[in-house]
Amino acid sequence: TTYQNQQTVLQSNSSIRALYKVTAGCCTIVKKNEVVGTLTVGDVFGVLEFVLNSPVYGDCEIKAAKDQTKVSRIEGYYLDVLFSYKPDLCGRFYHYLAKQLSNKLQDLYETQMEKQMEVVINFMELMS
Repeated sequence: TTYQNQQTVLQSNSSIRALYKVTAGCCTIVKKNEVVGTLTVGDVFGVLEFVLNSPVYGDCEIKAAKDQTKVSRIEGYYLDVLFSYKPDLCGRFYHYLAKQLSNKLQDLYETQMEKQMEVVINFMELMS
C-alpha cells in the first residue's frame, strides 16, 4: 500500500494479526504526538504483536514520513494457510521473526547503555 506524508499506516490498538515491512520511503513511530522512532526501507514492524497475537503498540501509531511511502502487509491468516501447505517454511519463518526481535532488544540495550554512560560522564564532569 502507498501512503502520503503523515498518513496513518497502523493505528494503536489495531487487532489485525499482520506483519509490515517498509519497502519505500520511511515511517515514524508516534506516541502522544511525539516522534519516538523511525522506520526505514527494509524495517519490519508488528513482529511482537504478531507473535503474541496482541493489539498494536498500546498508544503508538505508525505514520508515513514521506509522500509515496510504501508498506507491505502480510496477514497471519495467509501465513497459516501457507504453513499448512509448506510446513518446512514455518520454522525458518519464526527463526526470522526471533532474529528481528533479538535485534530490536539489542538496539534497546545499547541505547540504554549509552544513556547510562552519558549520565556517568556528566556526573564525573560535575565532580571535577
